[in-house]
Amino acid sequence: MDAWTTKDLKAAADKPEGPRGYQEFYPSEERTWKFSSVGEGGFEDWPALDDLFPRSLQGVNPNRGLDGSVIDTEHSALETRMRDYFSNPDFEELKRRYPNLFKPRARYEPSATRARLLQSGSFDPEKILPYVLFPLDGRWIYYEREAKFLNESRPELGDHLKDNEFLVGIPQARRPSESRPLTLSGLFDLHLHDWGSVGFPSELNPHEDAGSLLKRPGEKLVRYANLAQEAWSSFQTAWNYKGDLQSIDAKRFCRELFRYAMAICHSPQYEVDHKDSLAQDWPHIPISKNKEQFEEGVKLGDQIARLLDPFGDPSRVLQELLGKDGNTLGVAERRGGGSISEAELIVEFSYYGSARGRWSGRPPKDYEIIHAAWGDATGDLFLNDQIFLSHVPKGIWLRSTRPNRRPHYLEAAR
Repeated sequence: MDAWTTKDLKAAADKPEGPRGYQEFYPSEERTWKFSSVGEGGFEDWPALDDLFPRSLQGVNPNRGLDGSVIDTEHSALETRMRDYFSNPDFEELKRRYPNLFKPRARYEPSATRARLLQSGSFDPEKILPYVLFPLDGRWIYYEREAKFLNESRPELGDHLKDNEFLVGIPQARRPSESRPLTLSGLFDLHLHDWGSVGFPSELNPHEDAGSLLKRPGEKLVRYANLAQEAWSSFQTAWNYKGDLQSIDAKRFCRELFRYAMAICHSPQYEVDHKDSLAQDWPHIPISKNKEQFEEGVKLGDQIARLLDPFGDPSRVLQELLGKDGNTLGVAERRGGGSISEAELIVEFSYYGSARGRWSGRPPKDYEIIHAAWGDATGDLFLNDQIFLSHVPKGIWLRSTRPNRRPHYLEAAR
């Protein structure tokens, strides 16, 4: 590489595949002996997610198949299947009708499991709960905790569901997308991020044994914020918050901090700057000391959270961000014109090899709005050979791999 010109070196370094020049690394005990570059803008000095939120809960691991089993995309289909399961005594008929539900698996013997459940209970419609299987993939699950109906039901997660929310991520991202957490209000899968997803609850249930020494006679134990006491004390002093971890201020701040973390972790620049460290630890969050800047981050994070919630309605956020300009974005069309049925709006994808969909670039039409942040080109995103989403700007579809050194994530140094 010594024979390369400065221009050639820069052009190569801007490509994901490189090549690049050597970098010096200085592992230390303070950095937990990680092989990450030194000039990372204070990543190791910022609190990690598990420093801010001390308690985390693993996602549910059904391990019973994704189709025709304990999970379904349709509430009504799952309800019909579970009513049959608990009411029809003919095991062989049920096995023929729902083969995936009665397929033997590790730690699951279908006949014995069903016999135990029929003996101890019956169908309960309240056990059909929202379930996030993959990002933007909201389904329904029959959340039965007994008799190994689910491989790992995570009862502690179920105990914390009511009126709660969870910041869900993984401690070591194997790919950049896994370093971006989600904020969810219901059950989530252990493999939501492909491997080992855990959620930080916003509020923790009180423990009768731990709290009995501190509560007064007749006093009811209440939930408390899942915040490290040191962190809460620091913000109490800085921003004049009131009360202990059971206070309204603490619980509200914890949810605000979830959203602030969403804004930071979903920043492309944050991901570029700290890619090596994110592959070895939880995201570390630079929390601004400026209250207005913090609130700006909370607002941005809330928009991201609502856009990524598969059970939410993103229309208000889209209206806030795009206004009427959004009406021409991603409009479903057919080659040559004509109406489109709901069944044709199917996204084809492939985990291995190439899927049939593609993005085809073109100049924008006169009536299509283009903002500077989207780039100067647009295109059509084909779902299959005939159906496509028109006007999907290049800046949205193809994220640039060139680092942008403007401060796109909120800074803590101020």
